[in-house]
Amino acid sequence: MPFPVLHRGVVFSAEHDNTYTFWHDDDPQKKYCLVFNAEPLSDDGDVHYFLATSNVSRYRESPSLLSDVLILPLGSYEFFDRETVLDFRELCIVPLAKLMTKKMVKVGCISAVDVARCADVAAMARILDTRDKKLLKLR
Repeated sequence: MPFPVLHRGVVFSAEHDNTYTFWHDDDPQKKYCLVFNAEPLSDDGDVHYFLATSNVSRYRESPSLLSDVLILPLGSYEFFDRETVLDFRELCIVPLAKLMTKKMVKVGCISAVDVARCADVAAMARILDTRDKKLLKLR
């Protein structure tokens, strides 16, 4: 199966489980993810991405988290069927080959305006490691 062309702003879904070092849940879940590589990736290498979640209330109930996320309203994109949080607290770095074994599917792209908004939030995110910001060319 050919690798999808990935660039900043692409949204994909893939199964996440305890084989990922950053995964803290015992149960596998299909997660939506926002690609944020500084350069397009088309064949192999690592995908740099942030996780999305529809658990918006968790963030609204903890206002200290709001500076590190972007909340997309319901209807912003057809591939997000509810209000969605893009969480910029932790950068996920996973080989594209591994994601392909986890049922990775490209579901769409966010707009250039939203990519810029995401870059602003990620650059200012308090919890995101400075090394990750440099890797993503946000600093």
